[in-house]
Amino acid sequence: MNVEFDKFILDSKKNNGDSWIRILGEIQEPYNEACIWVLVKDRDQSAEALEKITPFVFEFQEKYKNFSVTVSFTIKNEGRIYETGTIESDQILNGSAQEIIESEWMLSRRDKDIFDYVKD
Repeated sequence: MNVEFDKFILDSKKNNGDSWIRILGEIQEPYNEACIWVLVKDRDQSAEALEKITPFVFEFQEKYKNFSVTVSFTIKNEGRIYETGTIESDQILNGSAQEIIESEWMLSRRDKDIFDYVKD
């Protein structure tokens, strides 16, 4: 499982600057969770990124039913950080994630996020 997830993240990094600005991921085994964080330039790019990520989420969930894939989108604009919060795999698979990225962005109170702390 870790190998497949790591391969997905590594392969996805080839789309950095294209489908998204940057993508990160981590398996959090104590929580049975595969986390994906995506930095995008705007809401339109988050929709494109979601489209690219969805097939992996579907395959991963089919194979590892006891794990959940979570995806969080981030936009940085003029020193502010906007986030969608955590989108669960069932929201991605049933199509409701699209509604979230279209409307449910929150202004973060933090001045730094995971993209500031994790280096590739």
